[in-house]
Amino acid sequence: MHDDHAQDDRQVQDDRVRNDHVQHGEARAPGTNGNVLFLGPALTVADIEPLSARLRDMMVSPGATEVVCDLGALHDPDINTLEVLARLQLAARRLGGSVVLRAPGTALRELLVLTGLDGVLPVEDP
Repeated sequence: MHDDHAQDDRQVQDDRVRNDHVQHGEARAPGTNGNVLFLGPALTVADIEPLSARLRDMMVSPGATEVVCDLGALHDPDINTLEVLARLQLAARRLGGSVVLRAPGTALRELLVLTGLDGVLPVEDP
């Protein structure tokens, strides 16, 4: 019994260490067809799998056709950021939906244009 608790404690600690740099959350988006996934302050390729799982969970909600990725808390976007966002869009499209970006900063907007991903990852109208 004691070993089970110790193992659970180690798993929780491992999860905290692995996710310490990223504070992701999700919420229902009132008045939209989908949900909001809050991303930031950083994204890495290690985030692809857990965020894709969250996206899949959100897309199975009745009437959900869109997931809004709120990037207001994102700092210093880079190629890893683009990889995560493109993979989320791919996962959403495979489920018959889409991802829309909310509040991308100037640096991320410039990266999207530079890489041609601005046509793949649409930005929500303000």
